[in-house]
Amino acid sequence: METNCQKLIDKSEENWNLAMDLCGDGQYNAAANRFYYSIFQVVKVYAIKKGKMKLEDRNGVHKIAKDLVRSEDKKLGRIYGDAENYRATADYLLEDVSKNN
Repeated sequence: METNCQKLIDKSEENWNLAMDLCGDGQYNAAANRFYYSIFQVVKVYAIKKGKMKLEDRNGVHKIAKDLVRSEDKKLGRIYGDAENYRATADYLLEDVSKNN
């Protein structure tokens, strides 16, 4: 399990670095998506280690992750929720996330 969790952390780091590059290029919608998934992947590792999720789980994982973060730390829960909202705007709406500041 540790090896798989490390692979997910590595994937998270890759997504974070991609998001940083995308921000540098002014591609904020794509960056918001990559930032969110980077954060989600780390939370998923935490959830796996706490026995709240399995690596192969797909259904309902975003809600599980959000609920777990909120239950552990309200401030981090708000930050996680903001990241999720930016990602949803970037992926599903016509609005550009750079206008949400």
